[in-house]
Amino acid sequence: MYKFKRAVEIRMEDTLRHGITLSGGLDSRSVLGAVPKEKRKKLIACTFGSKDSIEVKIALKSSKIAGLTEHDILETSPELILKNAENEVWLTEGRSYIGVSFAYPLLNHVQDKIDVIFDGYAMDLILGGGYLKKEILRCKNDEQLRKFLHNIFFKKRIFEDTELVKIFTPMFYNLVKDLPEQSFNNEFEKVKNSNLGNKSDQMFINTRVTWMQIGDVPVRDLVEISHPTADNNFIDLIRTIPPEWRINHFIYRKFFKKLSSELATIIYNRTMVRPDAPLLFWKLGLYYIHGRDLLLKKINTFSKGKIQLYNTHNYVDFDAWFRTNVQWQNFFKELLCNKDYKSQKYINQDYVKQLFEESIVGKNNNAMKLMYLATFELFLQKYF
Repeated sequence: MYKFKRAVEIRMEDTLRHGITLSGGLDSRSVLGAVPKEKRKKLIACTFGSKDSIEVKIALKSSKIAGLTEHDILETSPELILKNAENEVWLTEGRSYIGVSFAYPLLNHVQDKIDVIFDGYAMDLILGGGYLKKEILRCKNDEQLRKFLHNIFFKKRIFEDTELVKIFTPMFYNLVKDLPEQSFNNEFEKVKNSNLGNKSDQMFINTRVTWMQIGDVPVRDLVEISHPTADNNFIDLIRTIPPEWRINHFIYRKFFKKLSSELATIIYNRTMVRPDAPLLFWKLGLYYIHGRDLLLKKINTFSKGKIQLYNTHNYVDFDAWFRTNVQWQNFFKELLCNKDYKSQKYINQDYVKQLFEESIVGKNNNAMKLMYLATFELFLQKYF
């Protein structure tokens, strides 16, 4: 814990004004808990999301208990994201996606009063063992780990193999069909670690987490972004902890309660249970969230969009926008379902229209697929 507190303290230069992006998770709250209490009144919290969302409510409660005096909320809306979608693609050269195009407006909103903004990064995945599973810890060699991770990774893809042949034109599909397999094998071979649990974690971090920080680069003309949770000395220390101790947030929960007992009394957005509660309640909380989300999905599907229920758990409900917001619907229809779209050389538009119609009537949640396709189209428009 000392190393983590030190990682935060050395970044708090007295001559600079500091802020923190605060969410409903534990990583940003851990950074907040590590800030010396005498410096918290000068710290400005920033949160994006609907004011009715669980993310925002937890963040507001955390900043109040920590003694912060200022907390800015940037309401995420279809208008905000669509207004900044092209700029997001331009600034990140298409490597990000338009669903996170609220970041630049948020930091632009606070740049006059913040020089350096703290951001939590992947500590729940590393120290919390978020990507660890019992099956990973049971692997005896690299080949067993490769097979297990291969199964997980290919299930987490936006478009699975069976869908690629539908979404791409035949010419383009033949060019790229083997790339997912090649990419997985290349990334797996890059990670050299005799501890298979740590190797698995590093594989996930390299491929599913690190790329997200691409979005930090273009906003540095507004503020400097600092990730104390990614401090090299702190990460090196975490890697000395056996994976068996990190899985299911076993060590992280103890670390967090000792770091900030007052912040440990506020519920965690991923479980809807306090961090200081027994692990059994965490598991029950996960079942509750999964069941609630499944019920919402079933109601929306069986009613064919006639009953509109919103998921207020996350900062934004993209799926609901496809079902209810005309401006959001028109943006994707005009961008992806017109005869002049740039990606027609690569993308089968008939299948795109099918994805769009399924989202409109609430048959399937294709929000992420459509946002990535829209990002690809805007990338072609901007750069070619």
